[in-house]
Amino acid sequence: MAKGVSAKPALFTVSPLTDEQTLQFFKTRTPAPDQVVEWMKTFDPFSIRERWQGVYVISSSTATPSRSISPGSRATERRDPVGSAVRAGT
Repeated sequence: MAKGVSAKPALFTVSPLTDEQTLQFFKTRTPAPDQVVEWMKTFDPFSIRERWQGVYVISSSTATPSRSISPGSRATERRDPVGSAVRAGT
C-alpha cells in the first residue's frame, strides 16, 4: 500500500495536477496563490481523483514556486518559513 506523495494518483497518496489539468483549471501552468485559493472554494476533488487520493497544486507568485496547496476535507494548516499559511492534507 502506497502512502505519501506520488507522481501519479494512487491510493493513500497526494499527487500534483497534470499540466493539462493545471491549464484547464487556471489557464496557466504557474497559478498565483490567490487563483489557487479561489479555485479551492468550488473545486470537487472527486472530479479528477478517486476516494482516498489527494491532489496538490504548486502556486507561484514568480517563476519560482512559492508554496504547495492541497484541497481536502481533512486539511491541516501550517506556516511556511516566510509565514504564509499552507494547507496540506488528503
